[in-house]
Amino acid sequence: MCGATQVERRAMKEGAAEAGVRNVFLIEESIAAALGAGMAIKQSSGHMVIDIGGGTTEVAIMPLNDIVYTDSLRIAGDAFNNSIIKYVRHKNKVTIGETTDEKIKKTLNR
Repeated sequence: MCGATQVERRAMKEGAAEAGVRNVFLIEESIAAALGAGMAIKQSSGHMVIDIGGGTTEVAIMPLNDIVYTDSLRIAGDAFNNSIIKYVRHKNKVTIGETTDEKIKKTLNR
């Protein structure tokens, strides 16, 4: 929802209603990501959410259930994947594919 216009928001609500949804609530993508990650966003401490998608990275600063800063960057998972593949090729003289790239990212994330 970061950057969605009022027209886009209305279209989402109307589309859901036409599909038979009775109640439609639109929330910011960063709040949904925080809730999905199990963050206690109602606490008085601040939170930073970084949601890395395939084409964009959403960054949000959230104190007390609200977003005070949000930005969308045009670099994300696809660019990260390409960078890892190029790095491995350059350093190890080995070509890897997306499956191996995903395994590397998951291993580094532990």
